[in-house]
Amino acid sequence: MRALLADKRRKAVHVAKKTAKALTAGFMGAVLTSLLIWACFQSGIFTVLGVPVSVPENVAGWVGTRVAREFLWALLFLAPVLTTWPEWQRGLVFGLGPAAVLYFYLLPGQNFGVFGIDGGLMLPLTGLAFSLMWGAFSGMLLSLMRFHSSG
Repeated sequence: MRALLADKRRKAVHVAKKTAKALTAGFMGAVLTSLLIWACFQSGIFTVLGVPVSVPENVAGWVGTRVAREFLWALLFLAPVLTTWPEWQRGLVFGLGPAAVLYFYLLPGQNFGVFGIDGGLMLPLTGLAFSLMWGAFSGMLLSLMRFHSSG
């Protein structure tokens, strides 16, 4: 009986560690992509590309919202799908989830239409690019965490 309880505890700790690593990777990926979006806005890259978006004055609130959203998407890394793929490639696939929310909820809610097409071609393309970057960054960070620790 004691051995059974110890085994269950060991499995629970393993799941908790995997979950914490996935959420941490998603959090860090969201922070990195938020910084990139902010830098593109501040440097005028979005203006040059014709991307009609701006970073709100409340940058902390904007980053917090993005981080919370992508933090939850990181739970996809726990799904037993594409497990033979490198984490960064799985992240690219998982980055399609946040892109779908952007295309079908966020951009239409900001009067850019479905896919953001009313904002020009570059708006949906940059949205997809940053969603895929989040997935790839998160996957790479998850790989690094798994490489540098046990479990």
